[in-house]
Amino acid sequence: MAIQVATGYNNTAGLTNLVPEPRLTGILRGRWLVRGDGLGRADGKMRCELIWDFALAASSSTYWDDFVFNNILSQFGLSASTPSVPITIALPGNILRTNINYNGIANLPDLPSEGTWDRRKLLNLRIPITGLVTI
Repeated sequence: MAIQVATGYNNTAGLTNLVPEPRLTGILRGRWLVRGDGLGRADGKMRCELIWDFALAASSSTYWDDFVFNNILSQFGLSASTPSVPITIALPGNILRTNINYNGIANLPDLPSEGTWDRRKLLNLRIPITGLVTI
């Protein structure tokens, strides 16, 4: 299943496929705490990172342009004036790759530190999604 996103919490009716589709780092749990008796538990909310590899998707002589970059950000409602946006996101949730819906916060990446650059061209874009809660 494709990764889908909609602006606003609990907006499962508005979910649409991300185009182009990103890679998913996996859903990371909060830190793992071990109690004195040896039992453990997750502490904190889940998070993930979506990654678009521009160099891999483009031909060998070109890079994706500003239109594609801005289109990706607009699918989340991200911009310089709105660096964090509440979203509903559908992510692959199990071995069958069926999607599970979450509420979370999409965060504008801190470019250039969160991107990979080659001769002033952005090679990949990483959008962190924080505060994931299953809905």
